[in-house]
Amino acid sequence: MDSLIQVSRALTGKGNFDQALEVSAAAEKIALEKLGRETAAYGNCCISHGRVLYDKGEYSEAEKWYLESKVIREKVLGKEHPDYSAILSHLGNLYFSIADYNKAKTFHLETLSIREKILGKANFEYIGTVINLANVYWRTNDIKKAESLYLEAINIFETQIMDTRHPYYRNCLSNLAGLYYELGNYEMVEELMIKTINLIKKEVGKENPIYANHTHNLATFYLKMANYEKAEQFGLEAKSIKEKLIGKEHPEYSASLKLLGDIYTQCGLYEKSEPLYFEAISINDKALGKRTPR
Repeated sequence: MDSLIQVSRALTGKGNFDQALEVSAAAEKIALEKLGRETAAYGNCCISHGRVLYDKGEYSEAEKWYLESKVIREKVLGKEHPDYSAILSHLGNLYFSIADYNKAKTFHLETLSIREKILGKANFEYIGTVINLANVYWRTNDIKKAESLYLEAINIFETQIMDTRHPYYRNCLSNLAGLYYELGNYEMVEELMIKTINLIKKEVGKENPIYANHTHNLATFYLKMANYEKAEQFGLEAKSIKEKLIGKEHPEYSASLKLLGDIYTQCGLYEKSEPLYFEAISINDKALGKRTPR
C-alpha cells in the first residue's frame, strides 16, 4: 500500500491524475480487504486520494476524502498525533484555495496548537503552519497578525533552528516583502527582496527558474519605485536567464520583454521599447492565442 501511494504521488507530480487515481484505488482496495475501513492504512489511502484530486483542482471531491481521513485518523490515532495534524493542515490549505478563510483559519489554528505541543516550535512543520496561518490573516486584511506570524517564523529560523536554507525561510521573506509593499514600507520591501535573491543565488544558483522569477519581481518593484537603472539591470538579468532555461517562445520570456518595454517606455526610450513589445506580442500570439489577456 505504501509503495502504491508513493507511485500515486509521483504520477500526480507529473500531472498524470487519472493514472494516479487508479493506483490510489488499488491501494484502497488492499486496505479495505486486508485491514478494514477504520485503520490508519485506509486513512493514509484517503488522504492520498484527496491529494490527487486537490492537485487536479477538484476541491469538492478532495474535501470528501480529506474529511474521511480526518475522521479515521482522529479515531485511530487520536488528536495529538503528527498524522492527525497533517490532515488538518491539508484541509486548511484546501479551504484557503477555495477562499473559505474562516474554515482555513480554524483548521490551521488547530494544526498549530497540536504541532506546538507535540513537535515544539523549532520544527519545519510548525513553521509551515505559522506561514499558512499568516497567509490567511493577510488575505482577510488582518495585517498586524499576519506580520507578527511571518516575523515569528523568521525568528525561529534565525535564532532556534539556525538554518536559513529551507524554502520556507525564503517563502516567508518573500511574503513579508509583499505585505510591506501593501503597507508602503518600501525600504523593508527592498531589503527583504534582495535578501531573498541572495539566498536563492547561494542555494540553487542563478540559472534557475526560482532565481529568474524573483529577479523579475525585483525589477518590477524598482520600476514602480521609478528606479529605472536598477529595474533595467534586474530585468535584463531575468530575461537572459529565461532565454537560457525556457527559450524565446515561452510566455514567461515574453513577460520579461514586456517588463523591459515598460521600463524603456517610462524612460522615454520608445525606440527600445517598441521592438520589445512587438516581440512579446508575437510570442504570446503563438503560445497563447489572441484571445488571452496577456
